[in-house]
Amino acid sequence: MKRTYSFVDNDTIEIEGHKLRRIMAVFGIHGVVKPGELGGYIEHEGNLDSLVDSGRDGQCWVGGDAAVFGSAKVCENARVWGNAVVKDSAVVMGHARVAEFARVYENARVTGNSCVRDSAQVYNDAVLCDNATVSGYSLIRGNARLGDNCFVSEMAEISGMIRLSGRAHIRGHARVSSMSPYLHLGPIGTNDEFITAHHDIELGIRVNYNSFTGTTNEMQDLIYTRLRDIELVRTNTQLRRLDALFDAINNSFDINPKVLDRDRDA
Repeated sequence: MKRTYSFVDNDTIEIEGHKLRRIMAVFGIHGVVKPGELGGYIEHEGNLDSLVDSGRDGQCWVGGDAAVFGSAKVCENARVWGNAVVKDSAVVMGHARVAEFARVYENARVTGNSCVRDSAQVYNDAVLCDNATVSGYSLIRGNARLGDNCFVSEMAEISGMIRLSGRAHIRGHARVSSMSPYLHLGPIGTNDEFITAHHDIELGIRVNYNSFTGTTNEMQDLIYTRLRDIELVRTNTQLRRLDALFDAINNSFDINPKVLDRDRDA
């Protein structure tokens, strides 16, 4: 068996006491890298499992100036690129993507079609699977598990034993954990849309619905204005149901949650 890459002589970097070497593609990966194209940096062959044999072509790749070291592993059809870092005992597998300045470390797992991008971090024993996406400066830690089509963005922090699923969208300065859970409601309307509500250190309660994000009062005003625009009156059954919905959201949360300390140490 042969590897899809070789090491480039005299092109090394040192990170946290680990010496990493740049790789170069020996065999192309369609749509990803051509033979002879330079990739990112890895510490040893165990970091990038790209073997070519009679039955299977290795499709995983580390590109750009990305770095993978320690006991970390990129395998199957996973890709790591940009300036991303995967280290310690973290694993990126399946069709997962880790890009830009994202970091995956400790015992974290990024699998399925999940994606970590921007400056987001996934660490401790956290797991991303299915089509979960984490972006912005978000932190996913503890034993958090993100699956289905959930999306975490901006400055959100997910921790503890929490499980995110469905089409939950956590954003802003969210703090979601086993001690401070989120509320995911839906499907709603003819387009099967969802509302996600959660604690936020700026707003108290943040409500996300499609492109809207804000307080429950702001969302109520927005919806009622739209309903008035199409000549529905406030006594309509649909409006009473919406009032009950927002009452349920407000009653589900402590308006003054304890703010969790952010930990961005790598």
